[in-house]
Amino acid sequence: MGFIRGAVITLFGFVLAICLVLMNVSITFASSLEYDELKPALESSAEGIIGSILDVEAVFGENLNNYCNFDNEYIFNYGNESFTIPCEVIEKGEDSISAYIRDNFIEQIYYADYDCEFWECVKTSDIPFVLISDKARVYWAGNAFLLSVMSLVLFGLIFLVAEKRPSKFISVGILLAFCSLPFKNMDWILKLVPAQVAPLFSLLSQKAHFVFVIMLIISVVLILFGIVALIFGWKMKFKDDSSENKNQNLNQIKVVSKEEVREIVKEELSKKNIQNKKHNKNNLSKKKKN
Repeated sequence: MGFIRGAVITLFGFVLAICLVLMNVSITFASSLEYDELKPALESSAEGIIGSILDVEAVFGENLNNYCNFDNEYIFNYGNESFTIPCEVIEKGEDSISAYIRDNFIEQIYYADYDCEFWECVKTSDIPFVLISDKARVYWAGNAFLLSVMSLVLFGLIFLVAEKRPSKFISVGILLAFCSLPFKNMDWILKLVPAQVAPLFSLLSQKAHFVFVIMLIISVVLILFGIVALIFGWKMKFKDDSSENKNQNLNQIKVVSKEEVREIVKEELSKKNIQNKKHNKNNLSKKKKN
């Protein structure tokens, strides 16, 4: 029974470790994709992105003033996205166009209505802007919530199966701290991923250290609670556990009572044998005298 219990706890612990790592990844991505966090990081590289999308001088060039004669705005497409520049901005010149695109490019991409599932959008888009959108934030936040619930359920199962329950708070706390260590500094992963993916991953991992600190605090709380429970001898038993203990005690009482009965019977039999032997000796001595 002890071996089976240990094997089940080990299996649950392994699955819990995977869930905790994936949960930390999802929380990191979701928090890094908050608009207020993402916009400042993107603004520094917006000029390069815009330059690759639109060559202002080549597109407008000598015909710059002619756009307002045909329409009130200019629309250009890149990948699956369309970008609109008002005529008033075009009339002010190339610098005004570049500034307008820079200021509106991030917001338009972030809040765009991506009419597809997250991974479907990633696969079907020429340029997967959805990876830095609010849709991506919602996706990773949903994953983080689901993995958090799964982690709590696994911890609950480990707690129920274990005999020494206070020590499991310490074990899970240590496991949580261990699973959060890779998020202390994510620069090492940038060396492993392809060069073209590294900038995107850098954006998505901005809040990694923050997640590390939060998880470390939670792990310390769990460890301290487990230590306090052990010091004060909190058994954390349930009604089922107490009934099992009562049955075990009753079985022990039954076993002890049977042994006692056997000893009593043995003593009585030995006493009778002694009395019989004495009686036989007395009878033999009387016969000899006669």
